[in-house]
Amino acid sequence: MRLTRFLFVVIIISLVLLSQPSLFAQVEKVELAISGMVCNLCAYGVEKNLKRQKGVANLINKQEEQLIIVTAKEGESLDIHKLVKAVRDSELGVRELKVVVRGRFVNWKGDLALKEGIHGQVFLLEGLKSAEKTIGEQVKLVGKVHALEGKTLPHLVVESSSSSEE
Repeated sequence: MRLTRFLFVVIIISLVLLSQPSLFAQVEKVELAISGMVCNLCAYGVEKNLKRQKGVANLINKQEEQLIIVTAKEGESLDIHKLVKAVRDSELGVRELKVVVRGRFVNWKGDLALKEGIHGQVFLLEGLKSAEKTIGEQVKLVGKVHALEGKTLPHLVVESSSSSEE
């Protein structure tokens, strides 16, 4: 009887933890280098559109540098495609996109990729050797994102990596 109760508790705890990908995978921060943000009205408009996006906790607008830094709410993830769309809906452009993302290494059609678990975003990785990484390993990566247009998966040019526990 005790063993059955113990196994039941272990199974319930495991299911709860596994059902919450936000504990393990998320786009935590996005830096958007904006083109065309030259006046206060432009800055206000893009800020307003970005703050409406799901998961946005904090937004820092560095208008002089034409840079906006978006941070995710605790336990949530930012959808980079929706953030870029919000900028474009403000009639501005994105010159560069840098992310801090936690996720798992996956094999994506023969290529090494990182998958975050909340929105299911997949990033093809550049700058890491497949042999150095284990599929399924949890990591935190920082890098610049390229190829957001159309149906092409975004490519993440990795600048730094660390174990996800850090």
